[in-house]
Amino acid sequence: PPMILPDQDDVSLVFIRLNPLLALACIEVEYKREYLLCFNMLGVYVFGNGQRSRKQGLMWSSPPTRVSFTQPYVLSYCQHSVDVYDVRTTDWVQTLPLQTCSPFNYMGTLSLCVIEGQSSFLYWRDVRLEEQDQYLIPGKRRDNVNLKVQLYILHTLHVITIIIQN
Repeated sequence: PPMILPDQDDVSLVFIRLNPLLALACIEVEYKREYLLCFNMLGVYVFGNGQRSRKQGLMWSSPPTRVSFTQPYVLSYCQHSVDVYDVRTTDWVQTLPLQTCSPFNYMGTLSLCVIEGQSSFLYWRDVRLEEQDQYLIPGKRRDNVNLKVQLYILHTLHVITIIIQN
């Protein structure tokens, strides 16, 4: 049966019905137990039955236009930046000054951005997952498209920028 989130009878969540909030995502924090409901103004944690699970929600530093999730981080795509939050603790982790950036997939592992006037793909990955990194991306592919690869280590995330040059 479909779930109705949030629970219409939970008085602590009545503000969601009374305010014009834009729903952006529903993230499963704990398998079939807890969810993070992401809206344009805040994130709210609920149980599978729709009842609020935590008193403290996730407060965005800037209103996002989109969000994506790469365990355990939610990436909040704002007009002039991407904010990273830990969904387990609701802590802000870092802000990346990236403009016109949007997720390319729901998992948040790929994003499409414009960096220095060029379209770029960003690959996000937690640097703690692997001790030794190897990136096998050739400088020139068969279709004569040059790839410029830059690696940034920002706090606990790797951001690999792949710039497609014709």
